[in-house]
Amino acid sequence: RKSLRASLYDLLGDDEAAERADLAEEMLGEESGEAAAERATALADLRERLGDAKAALRALERGLEKAPGDARLY
Repeated sequence: RKSLRASLYDLLGDDEAAERADLAEEMLGEESGEAAAERATALADLRERLGDAKAALRALERGLEKAPGDARLY
């Protein structure tokens, strides 16, 4: 299931940014460590570009839960 989500994420285009962000948020829940920190920062950037600062902050907070101490999330 995890690889299916990753494949779907890769197939979504830039015109489907909201769907990509939603899927990335789901995928973040299944990751930990460096992978989670990378996903969380990318998701936060995407949410910012979509104009949703609250969701961007939520992504960083979830990243901290999954990768405590990772400097990219502060």
